[in-house]
Amino acid sequence: MAISQEMPSPLPSELPVVALRDFVIFPLMVAPLDVGRPKSVRAVDAVAADLRLFIAVMQKDRDIRDPKPPDELYQIGTLVAILRMMRMPDRRIQLLLRGLARVRIEQWTQAEPYLKARYALVDETVEATIEVQALVKGVLELFQRMVQLSPNLPDDAYTVAAAEAPARVVADHGFLKLPRLRFGLVCQHAFVDECAFDSSGCGNFTED
Repeated sequence: MAISQEMPSPLPSELPVVALRDFVIFPLMVAPLDVGRPKSVRAVDAVAADLRLFIAVMQKDRDIRDPKPPDELYQIGTLVAILRMMRMPDRRIQLLLRGLARVRIEQWTQAEPYLKARYALVDETVEATIEVQALVKGVLELFQRMVQLSPNLPDDAYTVAAAEAPARVVADHGFLKLPRLRFGLVCQHAFVDECAFDSSGCGNFTED
């Protein structure tokens, strides 16, 4: 399970939820987020003073201004920690977030004044079978080749990925470490729904 040092214990049974429409946050990912919708701002305000955790869930239709659970939001999201926070004069909030772990929404407990839900951490344990080890080896070989060919990937990217032996973390380094590739949002969410991925954030992302 992808968990960082920001993970408190025990976790609260329910947390505020922020709906995302322009990008997906993956476990282990560090990324900026510009929060502007009133309901999302209130969700961040609810945890900003102490816990500094919330759940980020992608909405199914990016054109909906105020998505309603459960039909307009995905069930799988990411538990995120607020690393930095800045309030803007126009009442928007700029955040720097770290993805901690995949979660599954178990029950929506609140729709106003902001979204809130009960959740469960997704078990991402992978049995190290011969087949899994062979797949990991293949992914690492492919990723090594990508590092050699890409001017956008640091030389030590392969070393870092290879050192993180668990299969899901290897997949992390082999997917969103490719900053020039563009994956559709539905495709990205499908990966969140199946396994944990990793990225170092670049550029600003807006949820509003």
